[in-house]
Amino acid sequence: MKQALLAAVVVLGVVSSPAGAMTGNELREYCATRWDLCHGFIVGAVEMFRYQMEVTNPICFGDDVTSEQVHDVVINYLEEHPEVRQEHALILVTWAVREAFDCPETQERSIEK
Repeated sequence: MKQALLAAVVVLGVVSSPAGAMTGNELREYCATRWDLCHGFIVGAVEMFRYQMEVTNPICFGDDVTSEQVHDVVINYLEEHPEVRQEHALILVTWAVREAFDCPETQERSIEK
């Protein structure tokens, strides 16, 4: 996990736009050429999001969900929603994960630690 978070920091530093935030278009292009750093960015963003939302609005990852599956969810979201790829990459990761792993209203809203 430490490697993934380090990779996220590297990606943010290397490919960020002048405004300081990578867009979904930039993330998509980067993921096409550097799977390892792309994966690190996505995992780092999801971890940040999970802990930030733990109390107010947690997401429901199943016990068997892998980081590779989350990676695929984000990449698929970028492919299926070109109309929002100009948004900040962190926001798009959040939207993709929320759409795929939101807790049903009937399910207890808890998060695996």
